[in-house]
Parts: sequence; C-alpha cells; structure tokens
Amino acid sequence: MIPRTTTESSIASVTSTTVGSTTASSFVDTTTVAASSTLTSDEESSTIVTESISSAETSLDPEETSTTALSTTEATTTEIATTTEAATTTDTTTTSEAPSAVPFLSNAGFDDYASSLAPWELQTGENTVSIASDVKHDGRNSALMVQGMRGTVDYIRQPLRGSITAGVAYTMSAWVKADMFCPGVALICTYQTNNFDDPEGILLTSHVDEWTHVSSTCTYTQEQVDSGEYFDLVLLLFDKMVDHKEILRPKYSFDDIPSLAGKVALVTGANTPDGVGYHIAHQLALKGAKVYIGTRNLQKATKAIRTMLAESPELKPESLVPFAVDMGNFKQVQFAARKVVAEEPRLDILVNNAAVLARPLDKDGNGISVSFGINHLGPFLLTRELLPLLNKTQAEHPGVRIVNVASTAHYDVPTGAKFGSLEDFNTTYGSEDESSANYLRYGYSKLASILHTKELQRRFDQQGIDILALSVHPGGVATNGAAGYLGGRDNDIFRSNLSPFEGAITPLFAAAHPEPARQRDKYAGSFIMPFGGLKEPTEDANNVELAKQLWTTSEKVDYVIMRTWFGRGKKLQRAVTSCCLCAFVLYGYDQGVFGGILENEDWMRQFNDPGDTLTGFITSSYNLGCLLGCFKNFFVGEKLGRRWTIWVAMGWILVGAALQATAFTRGHLIVGRVVTGFGTGLKTSTVPMYQSELCEGTKRGRLVSAEVMFVGIGIAFAYWWDFAFSFVGGPFAWRWPLAFQAVFAFWVIFVVFGVPESPRWLLNHGKRQEAVEVLSAVYDKSIDHPDIQREVQSIEAALSMEAEAEGSASWASTFRKDKVSTRYRVFLAWFVQFMNQAGGINLVVYYILTVLTANVGLEHRLAQIIAGCIQLMFPIGSLLPTLALDKMGRRSTMMWGSAGLSFSMMMVAALLSQADDTSRGRAFAAGSVAFFFTYMLVFGASMNCVPWVYVPEILPLHARTKGTAIGVSSNWLWNFTVVMITPILINRLQWKAYLIFMATNLIFVPIIFFLYPETSNLALEEVDYIFARGENTVQVAREMQKELALHGRLADDRYPENATKVENI
Repeated sequence: MIPRTTTESSIASVTSTTVGSTTASSFVDTTTVAASSTLTSDEESSTIVTESISSAETSLDPEETSTTALSTTEATTTEIATTTEAATTTDTTTTSEAPSAVPFLSNAGFDDYASSLAPWELQTGENTVSIASDVKHDGRNSALMVQGMRGTVDYIRQPLRGSITAGVAYTMSAWVKADMFCPGVALICTYQTNNFDDPEGILLTSHVDEWTHVSSTCTYTQEQVDSGEYFDLVLLLFDKMVDHKEILRPKYSFDDIPSLAGKVALVTGANTPDGVGYHIAHQLALKGAKVYIGTRNLQKATKAIRTMLAESPELKPESLVPFAVDMGNFKQVQFAARKVVAEEPRLDILVNNAAVLARPLDKDGNGISVSFGINHLGPFLLTRELLPLLNKTQAEHPGVRIVNVASTAHYDVPTGAKFGSLEDFNTTYGSEDESSANYLRYGYSKLASILHTKELQRRFDQQGIDILALSVHPGGVATNGAAGYLGGRDNDIFRSNLSPFEGAITPLFAAAHPEPARQRDKYAGSFIMPFGGLKEPTEDANNVELAKQLWTTSEKVDYVIMRTWFGRGKKLQRAVTSCCLCAFVLYGYDQGVFGGILENEDWMRQFNDPGDTLTGFITSSYNLGCLLGCFKNFFVGEKLGRRWTIWVAMGWILVGAALQATAFTRGHLIVGRVVTGFGTGLKTSTVPMYQSELCEGTKRGRLVSAEVMFVGIGIAFAYWWDFAFSFVGGPFAWRWPLAFQAVFAFWVIFVVFGVPESPRWLLNHGKRQEAVEVLSAVYDKSIDHPDIQREVQSIEAALSMEAEAEGSASWASTFRKDKVSTRYRVFLAWFVQFMNQAGGINLVVYYILTVLTANVGLEHRLAQIIAGCIQLMFPIGSLLPTLALDKMGRRSTMMWGSAGLSFSMMMVAALLSQADDTSRGRAFAAGSVAFFFTYMLVFGASMNCVPWVYVPEILPLHARTKGTAIGVSSNWLWNFTVVMITPILINRLQWKAYLIFMATNLIFVPIIFFLYPETSNLALEEVDYIFARGENTVQVAREMQKELALHGRLADDRYPENATKVENI
C-alpha cells in the first residue's frame, strides 16, 4: 500500500476539505443535472473553467488519462521560505486536441538528474517501479484504485537532499482528461504528514474528449532540504468532491432501447432488487423480452418474479421464467443450461452478472477457488453450453449478444497474470485472507471475465458469426455484496455508490441498446464503462495468447464435471473394465455353479431325482432365459443405453438367484433359472459392446478377451466353490452357492453407476457434447484435443455413412442389404457365436463331472477334483488372447483354435472307444482325460474369446445393439440346444457323441478362412469401410492391415468428412 506518512494522509486531508465543495472558487459556472431513474436525458454535463495558463508546448497521448511533468521556476526570492506552500491553478480553456511534446520524466527539471540522482519512482500498491528517463508513462502502471474514494493516484517521489534548492518554487503540471468515475482532479505537493496547503479540486468536463491543464507549485525550507526526507508530487483524479450523481449522467437513454418483443434473455444473479441483475432482468422484461431469472435456487427466483410482477403489473407472468443455478456448482450449471437448450427455441441475450466480491481463498470440493469458480468458470461453462442455441438464434434472428459483467478492479492486478492451470486459478497474491489479497483475487477473476469476452469475440469473428460479446464495468454499486465488503451501509463510501438500478444501466446498454450494433467494429469484444463509454483494459486483458490460455484451462472444468466416482483416464478405464469383468465372472459362475450340484444328494432328494431328460431341461432352462433376454435387448437395449441395460440385467439376476436359492419344487427352480438367464441374456448382449465402445481399437481385443477369460475364472470358481460346500452337507451345500450369484450382481450394480455411458450410444442419440465429455474423461484429454476430435468425427462419419445406407434402429434395417452390408454383418455375428457353442464346449462345462463318472469311470470325489482342474484350463488358456489377441489376429486365432478343438475331440472319441476293452480300457479312458484338459486350454485361447470380441466390432453402429442381441442370441440358442441334448447323447451314443463335435470344429476352419475379414486394431468406425467398398471383404481387410502395419493408421481421406477441422467454441 502507499506509505501512510505521505499519500494516505494527503488523500484523507484532501477528501475532508473537498467533499461536497460545490461552492469552491475552482468551480465556476458549473452545470449539474441529477440522473433520473428513467434515464431520459441525453445532454452532456459541462464545466466552464477560468484563469488562463499558456500550454502551447505541452501535450499528452489521447489514450492517456493523465500525465504529469515537473519543472522549476527560477524566480529569485528575497528570503528563504519557512514553510511548504502549494497552490493549484487551471487553464481557462480546454482542448480536444492531444497536447504535444510534454516530457514526462525526462530530467523532470533537474539538470543533474541523469548522473547524480536516483531515477524517479512511481509507487503502485505494494510495488515500487523504477522508471528510466525519457520513457513515456502509459497512465495505467501507476494507477491505484484507492479504497474509500474511487480515485486514481499517480505520484512521484524524490529525495530532497541533492535535488531541491531551498526557496525555489517547483511546479508539477499535467494535462488531464476526465475519467468516467474520476471527473475531478487535484495536485498536491507534500513533505510530511499534513505539511501542505490543501488544494481545491477542479471539476473536469465529463463525457467529452477534452484535456484540461492543471499545475501545483511547492517551495521547501533549508531545514527540510537538509533533513534528507522525500517529497511527493501527487496527482489525484477523484469523484468525492461532489456527488457523482451530479456529474455522471447516462449518455444514452433507456428509451433508446427498442422493443424486445419475441426475444429471449437469460440473466444470472437476478435474485433481489438490492442487486444489479434483478434490474437488468426487470427492464428487459419491461421491453417485452421473455427473461430467465437466474438465481441460486428456485425459491429466490420465485420471490424475485413475484416482486417484479408486483412492481410492474403490466408484465405477463409467463414472460418471467425461474432459472435456478448455483454458478459455483458446475454440474448444476451444465444441467440447467442443457435444459434451456432442449426446451427453448431461441436465446437472444445472455448476461453473466452473478458474482461474489473479494473474499478469502476458500476452495470448493474440486480444489478450485470458490470466487473464481463463481465469477468466471461458472459463466464460462454456462456460455459454452448455451452456444449452440445462441448460434442458432443468430442465424435465424440476428442481433445476439453476450454480456460479461467485469470490473475496473482488474486494473489493480499486477501485470503477468497466469491462467495455465487450474492451480493458477488459486493464486494467493500473498495471503489467503488479507483484504488487499482478497481484492486482487477478485480483480483476477474479473480479468478472466474480460479475457473470456475477447476470446469469445475472436472465435466468433474467425467463424463469421455476427454475435457481439461485450464486457462491462457497471460502476461502484450499492449492492448487498458491496455493503458486506465495505462493512455496512452506514458509511460515505457506500452511500456515494450508484444505486442498483443505476448499476444496471451499463449492462442494459451492452445487452440491448442499438449503439453497439451500429458501431460493431468499435464495440465488439470491448470493455464498456458507465454509461456506454469505452476504456482500454490492461495489457494482460488485451493479451490474445493469455485469452487462449485461459480458454484452454477453463475447459478443464469438464474434468470436474466428468469426474466420476473413479476419476478420469486410466482409473476410469480400469473401473469400466472391472465392471465388465465382474459381469462376466458372474456369467461364468452362473454357467458353472449348476454343474457342481447335479450330483449333490440333498439336491437330488429335494427334486425327486430327476432323470436325464428333466435334468437337461432344468439345466438348459437357464439358457432359454438367456435367449429370451437377448431378444428382449433387441427391443429395449438401444432405448435404455448400455449402462441402464446392465443395471436392469443385474436386477433380474438378483431376483433369479433368490428364486433358485429358495426353490423347493422343480417348477420353482426352473422359473429361477429362467429369470437368472433372462438377466444374463441382457448382460451378455450388452457388456462386450459397452467395453468395445469405451476403449482404444488397439486394446479392444485384449480387453474383451479378458472378459471372456473371466468367464473361465467364474466357471472354475463355481466348480471349486461347489466342491468346498460338498463337505458341508444338507441343503446349505447347494442353496448357498446358488445364492452367491447375488454378490457379483451387487458389485456390478455399484460400479456401473460410477462409470459413463458409451460415447457411441450418446452420439447416435444426438448427445454430442456428452459424448465428447465422456471421451475426454476416459482418455483424460481436453475436449478439444486432436485425438478426441478425431474419434468424434470418425464416429459421426460412420453414422453419416450408415445414414446414407438408410440405416436405422428398426428390425428391417438390421436385415437390410445396404451400402455397409448390415445384413451380411449380422449373419457373421450370428454364425461366429454359433461356432462358439457348436464346438461342444458346454459338454465339458456342464457335464464333465457326469462324463468322468459315467464314461471314464472315475470315483465321484476324484472326478470332482479332476473336473475342477479341467475348468482351470479355461482361464489359463484365455491368458494368451488377453495379452496378445490384437497381435495374433481374429481370423488366425479362430482357425487354429477350431483345428485344435477338432483334434482334441477326435482323440477323446478314439480313446473312449477302447474303454470297453477289459485289458486296456481303464488306461485308454484315463488317457482321454488329458484331451479334455487340452480341449479346455485350446478353447480358452481361441474360440472362447474371439466371438465375443468379433460380434460388437463387426456390426455397424446403427445396428450394433440389435445386431449384438441377435449374435448373442445364437450363443444362447445353441447353448440351450447343446445342454439339452448332451445328457441324451452321452448316455446313448457314448464315445460316438464326440465325433459330432470333431466334425463341426473341422468344418469351421474353411468357413472362417473364406468369410471372416480381419478386424484387429481397426477403430470400430473403420470396420464400416471393409464392407462399404463392395469388394471381397477378406481381401479389403487384408489391405487395410498392411496399411496399418506400414503407417500406423489409415489415411484420413477414407472419411472425407474428416478432411477439415473447424475450431469449436
């Protein structure tokens, strides 16, 4: 702050002697007119200043508010002066021309300045800034808004000793021009506290670009000179000498604002008549606009609307719409804005008025300064969310304006502000709870408001959008916030402020007056002072690169909004994967748990020892439910979305688990099995698709393969869980394993609420912004990162291509022969799941215990142990594709896998065919067990994983939900069939049953070779291109894989829509 020994005392003294001094001799023939509440006068206030002083050789840059120069008067005095004297004089004329050739600090009247004296210094708040000679001052670096008098202060310090000659008169002179809030001026020469003659203030002409010359003369005693103290030469521009209402009158009338009938406006911070926002909203409504009354909650909005209607009965209630939004709650801001976009056909005026004044550095739950969040980030997010509607309105009804309420407080922020990170928004300015630091942080947030405005305007201009973005300083206003900041309403400072209605004049001018539109080049992106005048903001506020930096960092507010329970980036990806993996562990557990209890004695007694056919039906009824669930997903999956479908599926599984665990009759048990299966059908036709749509193409194979590996883990866990409880005995031995399904389901329900919706589903349903935010969160990149934009554009291009193919979500479209071969791709999805089941896997999963006891002849307990070990081969084999499927390829893995499965089944059949040989039968039967191990190992490494990966990635987006349902339904249809007939085949055909599965697996090899194209490492949208060319799909895919191997990616011109990228605002 300015040293109290000089300037603060000087200011206090000047203020005490000049406030209200309208009869002082310096004020001659002064005309004053009070501002009326109706703003009807358009006249200029004027002042006639007398006593001429020549100024032919002095000048100032027209952009300066003030410039000072010091000179010596060489007049000889007869005796040394004994006191300091000061006097202020003025010209009798003013000039609109910028005076010329005034050296500001060059030598400043002292011949030996350059060689023997320290440079002149300008003190600005906490910092002392050295100014080299011959450097012109820009009128801002030394400006200080003095708390308590809304004044601008420039002052120069110089040591007396070696600089001053006793008895010589020194004159400081300046050309000054009126400031919107500094229409008065006084010059003071000081030595020590109160050691000067109080000068009288000079009233300047306001609202006219005219310059007035003022000067002050000082002399010092020899004693003062010898003391070595400093003297100060102070220039004050202030408005406390007279009531501001008598000086500052609106240049424009509210009557000049045309009718706003048919227009829609949104004003934040409009909750009370004691605030500016209320009067902005009220006056816009009086002009005929429909106005959204933005307040922190619905109660305040309702109260504000009732007050407006009571004050203005002519208003129609439907013209005032409550808009409840806490600007510090970013999710709420986003939700409220999107609701307006969804429901309102137009928005012509947006006034971001809500703000908080200087306050301690308290942080919100996201670690961001509360005041910065409310004053900038909230308005930034609100504006960005409303931009689609604002742009649409501008195209249909030109004249859209965005007004950000800023403040002259930004002038006090030290040059060099940074906005490069969210942490920069928490700049302390030396203290977290000291008044000057709190004030500077407020100025910092308002600097951000101005930069936001300028960057908005730059982007509009770049894209040829004729929207006007304006920032305004409404003035010092007597609001509730100001009263709290100033310590109450009973002080001169508060009472001298503008009324809230008067504070609304400037934002209203920016929002609705015709002048800014008439002079667009002048006003676009500008900083407007009361009441319609322009003023250059600070160097930082005009820094284009700083504005871009602020915009980029402000977009990280998305990180806060899309910060799920599990965070962003890798953590969120792991959460998505864990949700999907747990769902497939449950799938495996459901598959395996029943096989381990079929031989349980208590279970058999409870259900009257069902025979082979009934056992097969009870077991396969689960698969029948899965088939029904798949078909149901065909109808509801696309409507519900991926997350909700998974949640609903878990609900069905919970009910089914409860029914199975409490079953006492066969019908009861079958119903429980069907219900559980229904949920599993919904889940299995959704989860792989969900995982595929939320991961990179280069990781998709591994991640979906991991899901299927966890099916094996679930199956193995179920077998060993059954084995463990077989030692317990009684009904608990089988009821608890069936009830345990609920544990997995509850975990999935919990996790699924913390992960986002599929971005592909969101884009397919017109929710582009949400899709971008999800991708931003999943990959932990900004929403305008090239990777995010590229993925969004590729998805949109695929949707466009599918739309050209007349793609839709109907039954007919799923089986249509179109440009992207939807029907053929659905068939491939269906048949690959058929291959998954027709190879005989569920013979081993469900009935291996029966096979080991009935066909191989093992004792029951030993058969249980070996069966559990066989099941472990499933997840062990799945490790290979989980780690390397994207390198192994889909086609080759399925081909060698089918060949290996065929060989294993052939060996099982050959060895079991010798089981009846009394001499070697036991050895051959035991040998067949080894090939059950081999079968499960090969299946886990090949045909177990690939079909689940292949189905969602082979299908076009418009048919992905229904196509996946159809593909997975094939799995459950043939799963049901195999499980149903296997007990019969084993009992009747014995070893010959395995020859059937040997043959089916062998036939699959050439089918895969000729029909199935390679999809590894391709983006889901790039798969469309394989089928869109109308050529041999296997060959096209082979060419694309070669291109990927050579260049790392496919050429961008595959989708012409991606050729150019326009900067989004």
